[in-house]
Amino acid sequence: MKKVDAFTSKRLDELAKQIGMLWLNFLSLECILRIKIANNYGVSESEINKITSLKIDDVVQKNDFYNTQTLFNIIQRYNGIFSNGSVIVDINYVNIRNAFGHGFTISPNQYPIRLTNLKDEDSNTVKVVFSEDINSDYVKRINQNMAEVIEMLFINT
Repeated sequence: MKKVDAFTSKRLDELAKQIGMLWLNFLSLECILRIKIANNYGVSESEINKITSLKIDDVVQKNDFYNTQTLFNIIQRYNGIFSNGSVIVDINYVNIRNAFGHGFTISPNQYPIRLTNLKDEDSNTVKVVFSEDINSDYVKRINQNMAEVIEMLFINT
């Protein structure tokens, strides 16, 4: 394995920082979408705020906030409910999030990092569903776009 030079190390540090920010944006996006859907179906603010006091092994009643829907389902549901609204959330965020959450990287040149995610096509094959060279500028653009979407969702609450 090749030693990382100082310039590459600095770029990798910046990339790590941007990826951390990206995770926070994904968490924020999912939460605000859950809140907007729950509010639309009458889940009270006190019911939603209960999440701050929950502990491991606590059990809560399923509703439009407390459920195990995936980000894909949440975005689809939000876009369906609020399709005539000013904010439509890009379903492609799911591919990016899944690639970071379930994909893998191979980078023979150390930087940029190639991020790839696969999906079962059938019992014998997999399909590439995400494959991008990832650098801090790429992740920064996604972060900026997501931050704008999140801000518009808050404004329209």
